Amino acid sequence: MPIVGSNAAPSKLSTVIGYVVDLLSQAGNATPVMVGKRYLEGFGVGSDPRVVFVPEVTGTAGPALVTGNVASVTRACDVFVRGAEDGTDLGRFDAAETLADVVMTALRRAATGRLEFGPYTPDGPTDADAFGADVAFSFTYTRDIRK
Repeated sequence: MPIVGSNAAPSKLSTVIGYVVDLLSQAGNATPVMVGKRYLEGFGVGSDPRVVFVPEVTGTAGPALVTGNVASVTRACDVFVRGAEDGTDLGRFDAAETLADVVMTALRRAATGRLEFGPYTPDGPTDADAFGADVAFSFTYTRDIRK
């Protein structure tokens, strides 16, 4: 779990994502968490529930957040959440949105004060003969680089 406000080095993006994995596991949620764009293949109608993190390959460097540190680094990441299919029109987004809420809560806890959420896009097969839905959202995470 990332340590905020201590003498420990600031957590990297991988540590923040790892915290989400740990939180889901501790809550008894067996939804797979994957990292990488390749896991989006086959993502969508009929696919198994999952959470996919797709970190951007570039980031930006900026001024340090804490006096005395060298600089800060900001990384962006897209998150794709696929919920369990319940087979009803009214419940189409429930599982995906509930799981996305859990993931967003874990991210906020892992990166308090250093995370900003971006666009949030629910997507469902409203014109397909299938059930289920997914949610995509993005966030940026900023960490300091210590001397």
